[in-house]
Amino acid sequence: MAATATSSERLGWIDEFTVMEAVHSYFTAANTNPGIHTVLLDNFPGSGSQVDQLLSTVRSVAPSCHIESIELLTDAKTLKQRSRNRRVCHRCERDPISDPRLPAIPSDDDDWKCAQCRGLLHPRRGDSPRLFKARMQRYHLTAAGIRAGFAESGIRVTQLDTTNTIDGAANLLAPLLISRSVSL
Repeated sequence: MAATATSSERLGWIDEFTVMEAVHSYFTAANTNPGIHTVLLDNFPGSGSQVDQLLSTVRSVAPSCHIESIELLTDAKTLKQRSRNRRVCHRCERDPISDPRLPAIPSDDDDWKCAQCRGLLHPRRGDSPRLFKARMQRYHLTAAGIRAGFAESGIRVTQLDTTNTIDGAANLLAPLLISRSVSL
């Protein structure tokens, strides 16, 4: 992981072999754990070839698994605003390469203090204007291939407009996942 954080060109991109090994290992473990009934992959797959890797792995390890593909959409203005406002906590998220990505909840009395540990919050490295722009360019270059990969496998990509709020997006997503999982 540390090698992927060395430049803006890498942007956290992990080579295909490592991705395949990690996905296979994860789904093998998840399939044998009776407490796991849903797996949500955020920002994965990141390319059309990773769609093929994911589907091949899941079908070999957990052939009865139901797969949903959901793409969250929003406008450019909202994306920029979210990246400017997002903060991370280095204390609460112990990232192995010291690059936390999960948004922290600020305290009620100070937007720059973590509500959980009261530590100082920081802008997320990946939200710097240069990295954010590069990530958006990469997304726009790969999104069509990802959609095509799912479509070629007979899996419809559901697109949800999440321009409102993050909570609003979660409220759209949760019923979709629940209704589709119950219908199996």
